[in-house]
This record gives sequence, C-alpha cells and structure tokens, in this order.
Amino acid sequence: MKIGISKFGFPSAFLFAQLKRDYSGIKPTTSASNFTFATKYPRQQKPKQKPKSKPTKKESHIPARLRLAEIKRTEHSQKFELVSDKDPEWQKQQPVKKQAFSEFNLDPDLLEGIKNGLGFHHASQVQQACINTIQENPERNILVGSQTGTLKLTVGSGKTLGYLLPIMNELKQQERNAPPSELIEHFNDGKSNTLSFRKLKRPRAVVLLPSRSLVEQVTKVGKLLSHYCRMRVVGITSRTSKVKELLTSPIDVLITTPTCLLSLVKEHDMALSQTKRIVFDEADTLFDESFNKETLKIIELKSKIEEVRKLEIPMMMVTATFPQTLNNQTKQFDLIRLTTPSLHKTPSNLKQSFLRVGQSTTKNNLLLETLKRAVTDTEKILIFCNRLESVQKVYDFLTSKSYPVFKIDSTQENLKESFKKFQEPGVKIMVATDIASRGIDLDIGHVIIYEFPHTLIDYMHRAGRTARFGKAGRVTSFLGRKDLRLAEAIMKSGGSRLPSKI
Repeated sequence: MKIGISKFGFPSAFLFAQLKRDYSGIKPTTSASNFTFATKYPRQQKPKQKPKSKPTKKESHIPARLRLAEIKRTEHSQKFELVSDKDPEWQKQQPVKKQAFSEFNLDPDLLEGIKNGLGFHHASQVQQACINTIQENPERNILVGSQTGTLKLTVGSGKTLGYLLPIMNELKQQERNAPPSELIEHFNDGKSNTLSFRKLKRPRAVVLLPSRSLVEQVTKVGKLLSHYCRMRVVGITSRTSKVKELLTSPIDVLITTPTCLLSLVKEHDMALSQTKRIVFDEADTLFDESFNKETLKIIELKSKIEEVRKLEIPMMMVTATFPQTLNNQTKQFDLIRLTTPSLHKTPSNLKQSFLRVGQSTTKNNLLLETLKRAVTDTEKILIFCNRLESVQKVYDFLTSKSYPVFKIDSTQENLKESFKKFQEPGVKIMVATDIASRGIDLDIGHVIIYEFPHTLIDYMHRAGRTARFGKAGRVTSFLGRKDLRLAEAIMKSGGSRLPSKI
C-alpha cells in the first residue's frame, strides 16, 4: 500500500491516522506546521495520578527532625507522669488538729532535742503520718508522699523529721529495753560503755539521699537531735575525709548516698547486719535511671542479710512526687502508701506566670523585663536552664547588663560553696541547672525558668525552691512552642494540684 507524501515533504493525513492507531501517544493533525516528531520512541501519555493530600497546617511548617524530637520529648515525659493520689492503695491523711510532739509516744531525750535543739512544738501533717504509722507498723515497708518545700518551718522540719524522729525513737527504745547481759563495760576503746548490738561498721539505721548537699543537710538535723539523745549520727559522702577514723566507733544512724554506701561495703567491710531500718529519701530520684542500679544493689544486699538473719529490714521511702517510674519499681514490695493532701500540690502562697516567646520578642528581652519588675534590695532570684551552655550564655548576658549575677557551672563539686556565695549581700541572682532544684534551703523570692523542663517532676522541684518557710514566692516561666503542651496542662490544673497526665 502506498502512503502519500504532501508537497512539503511531510506524511499525508492517511499516515497520521495510521500512526494514531499504532502509537496512541501521538495525535494526528492536518496541519504539518503543528506536528512534532518523536525522535526515537513515540510519546506515551502519563497515567493520571491522584492529587497529593495537602499537608496539615502543623506539618507544613515543622521539619521532620523537630517532629521526631517532639515525639521523643512526649515519650520521655510520659515515663515520668505523676501517679494520681486518688488511687485506692493510698492511705490519705486528712487534715487533723495540730498535735504537739509531747502527745506522741517519743523518748524523753528525743522530745528535749525537738524542743530545745530545734525549737519545735507541733508536728506537721507528714510528721504525724510518719510517726503514727511507724509506731503502729514497726515491721512494715512504708512509702510517704508529701509536698515539696518547707512550709512555715525551718531546715529539715518537714519530711526529714518525719523519718528521723520515729527511727531514732526506735533505736532509743531498743537501748532502753535491752537486758543488762547486752551491756559491755569496755568496748574496744576501753573508755565508754556500749551495747552488744552497737558494733563497728554495723550502722543501726541507714538514710540514703541522692546528693552530697542533701546528706549534709540531713546530717546537720540528725546531729542536733543526737546531742540530746546520746546517739552517734554520721554523714559520709565521697568528699568526706578521714573515713577510717569515722568508722573506729559504732554508728547509730548513717546518712550517705547509694554509691558511697556500696563503696563502704566493698572497701571498708561495712555491713547491714545490725540495721533496723533503711530510708530512701528523694525516692523518685533514687529509683529513676540516675541511681536505679545502685539502689537495687542495696536492696539485693538487704535481702541476702534478711535470709541469714531470718528477720526483715523494713524500708521507708519518702518522696515529694510519685512518678510512674517509682510506681513501677516499687510494685514488687509490700508497702503501706501514705499521702498528705499536699502531694503534687503547689503552695497557695506561690504565684505562677507563663510568658510565651514569640517572633516579636526573645527570651533575653523577657528576662530583662522580668528582672526590672522583680529585683529588689533583698530578693534573691534563681534562674533555671536545662544545659550548662545556656547557663553560661545567660550569665554572660546579665553580666554585660551590669546585673549582680552568679552561676553554678559545675556538678556537685562546689555546690555548698556556691550556695554560701549566693547568700552574700551583693549577689542577688544565681543561674543554674537542675542541680540547684533540690537541697537548697535558701530564702528565694523569685524563680525564673529560662528554659522550660521536660517533665512535671522537674517543674515541681524548680518551683519548690521558692514560697518556702511560709513566705510568698513567684515562678515565671518562658515558653517556646515545644513547651506549650506541658505548660497548658499545668495552667488547666489551676496551678494548685499538678495533673497526673499531660
């Protein structure tokens, strides 16, 4: 069959029809000037694709790496969600009338120490709950949850005395009830009388805390009481000098950290064979990832001794917050769970403010504006950052603006000295990480959270640095976009009782 060619040298319309049948991608045209030749392969029509769904407003401007970071932050915060105190397992201590310490069945020497050494007359709610529960259940494990911070009292007068008093009372009763046969006239040193259950390197009670500064504070309170009830209270940390000399006499109450206790057991032959009770203060920290291994090793050591003695060593756990991590770790123990109405509750004398950092402002501008309104001649201000790099940047910025500022840029090494310097008259502002969120009994009027924390627990401990001793306090938080979820949960709670979930 012949195919016609036009006078211009192009295939005729018949050829176009043939091409259309054989090659569907090419459309025939009668006008040669509108035709475009396929040089190698005939053009194929692309199949119609479904239109892509438009990204949501949130996804359209948030990079994938930031969304991933938000997911990780959420997972981290959920691990530390607070357990509700409405759980039926909690024995909630309802407010009762003020009880004088003289109304409890406490040793006379201990009562004298409370009155003359510490200057206290009435017990707080948590102290009433602890003393009564230990006296009624001397062999049971106890978990106590109560508000962070010290209200209307002084150092160590809240949860600290809540466990020190009943434990020291137990030890005094053990001494008074001991038969004469257990009295040894000359024990090693040839000078002092003692009892057979007071042995070298065998503490009769152990108190564990997560930091050196807390060990020093609790030891200070214990020593005040020990002067009246003639007991030996010893605080040992990794910085304590002359440890061997401290171990040359029997110890009634040993106050230390989990790491240091394991070191004493390994290097100085210390044992818990005479221990009547172990206290885990700041239990939410001792049972989290920071100290969990050391804490469980001590509990394992306790269990081995119990098998030999055929007698249990009761535990007492004290905490200002009760996160899921602590709940999961303590399910294995038979516990009496006590809580006061103040658990997970901020003080009524604490004012909380939340400031959003937007495009028109910066954290530094908000900081300057906040300080202009906050700084007085006597008010101490504590600024919290999440990282040491941020501490340095805030310190440099405030120094350039001629503010009297001080920073804590180390770990626990010089914390005690840092707090002393902060108490000096000329220093009004301190910048620190969460290392300063616990163990400070200073009169701080204003806490500024420059970088918002990732969990409710961290927020609670930061906020707990102010509104202490019955005085009013203020917390001002700067919020970025990633902080809104946690902050909104706190604000919805009215700032009084922190939500158990976010």
